[in-house]
Amino acid sequence: MHRKSSCSKEVKLRSALTIRNKLVNLYLFAFFAGLTFILYYTSLNNFYVLDDFSGLRAASEGSLFVNFHFIPVPLLAYRILYLLFGESPIPVRVLSYLLNALMCVGMFRFSFRFLSIFLKDVTDERKLIISFYASLLFCVHFIHVETIIYYSELHEMFYSLFYLYGLYFYLLFRSGSRSRNLVFVYLFYMFCILSKETAPTFIACIFLSELLLFKSSAKDFMKKYYPLFFITIGFALIRYFFFSSLELLSMPASFISVIQETIKNYIFSFTAFIVSLDFIFIKDIYRSNGSASIATLRDLAQRYPFAIAGITASFIVYVIILRKFSLLKISLVVFSVVVISSFSWLAGYERYLFLPSVGFCLLLSIYLFNNAWLNTFNKMPLFIIIAGIIVYNVYSLKDKESHWITASKISEKTVTRILDLTRELPPRSIVYFKGLPGEYKSAWILRFGISEIPGLFLKRNDMNFYYIYQKPEHNVNEENIYVYDYDMDKIYKE
Repeated sequence: MHRKSSCSKEVKLRSALTIRNKLVNLYLFAFFAGLTFILYYTSLNNFYVLDDFSGLRAASEGSLFVNFHFIPVPLLAYRILYLLFGESPIPVRVLSYLLNALMCVGMFRFSFRFLSIFLKDVTDERKLIISFYASLLFCVHFIHVETIIYYSELHEMFYSLFYLYGLYFYLLFRSGSRSRNLVFVYLFYMFCILSKETAPTFIACIFLSELLLFKSSAKDFMKKYYPLFFITIGFALIRYFFFSSLELLSMPASFISVIQETIKNYIFSFTAFIVSLDFIFIKDIYRSNGSASIATLRDLAQRYPFAIAGITASFIVYVIILRKFSLLKISLVVFSVVVISSFSWLAGYERYLFLPSVGFCLLLSIYLFNNAWLNTFNKMPLFIIIAGIIVYNVYSLKDKESHWITASKISEKTVTRILDLTRELPPRSIVYFKGLPGEYKSAWILRFGISEIPGLFLKRNDMNFYYIYQKPEHNVNEENIYVYDYDMDKIYKE
């Protein structure tokens, strides 16, 4: 009788905890969804830029393949929204805002679980405070602007979301919870790799966690987590046999160049977590100097001294945070390094740093709330620093967002002008575009996707648009060949 009563109380306690956790998740989601909307609502109706036109075409055709990428999960989402709402970009951005809110909730729960493993002498109340601030910092971080408001970035958001929740369920499983959590690890990894092809770094995160945190052997790792490899191999086979199109990205000239480029990109990636930079301008400086590191630094000092100041300031911040090494801090740094590794030799796009910033946000939050000096004097130094970080991030976020709004207006004006000038061109016309604007203060405009415009907006499949660099050297035996010069705002026949 006593045992039945005890079991009944335990069931009621679990039920109460489950309800409380669901309510906490709901409140957090509502808070972060509202905050994301407040931060980004002015970008809801931004016009298409860069390769958005390719994504829109894939949505209109129901394709699972776009720009040589096999990403069925986000493309299915695009397709559903296209069927429901047509070409309007607003529903896609609303979905992005909601995914960001889910990401913040995942950040909160992942952080608390992570801290529970490492900081056993810290109260749950302190862990909750650290976790909430980490998720708040993630929500307002300026590095996420490109990911959240760029129409073509659903794949980055789905990938990051599934990746983070997969790691969360891995930590749940490893903390002694039910073994069924391992099924969720595999499930989220499967959705992750179907969202972005760089997902196999997830396996590296699990492997390093097993070796460094839980002292397992490589053999034990293979025995326990072999389904991760089956999922990866299955994806690779489907990718190869059914969606074999692949474009090899241009690599640096030598292995030494790859190493130099990787080091530079890691430096700027970790700097970008702390200081708001113009990534595209930095990337252009990279390219103008090739693999010459000294020349790149000299050029940066002359043309973009703020970047040098930002690197120096960031270096000091990391030295302060990491001066007392711990397995916890090392784990978060390694997480960011591993996630960045899949694109470390070609970094230069802020959207790639959406997921890696999870490690930085948690690392900074742990340092702030566990620093003894900052928590003295009625905690005023701590509150001042926290408020300063939030204000700087929000200011930088809105500044970057304004650049994307301007870029979208330039894109819309340019595309409208192109449509007006080409609408009445005869069948089988070919138009080459010269001098189209590429970017505005690190926000993309019209570098790619121009070839999709006739079919999308003119509903004409008897006309082809190309960039001027795609024009063949020798004359093509075609009658209706035109060139549109953006700077002259003129279209002429050749």
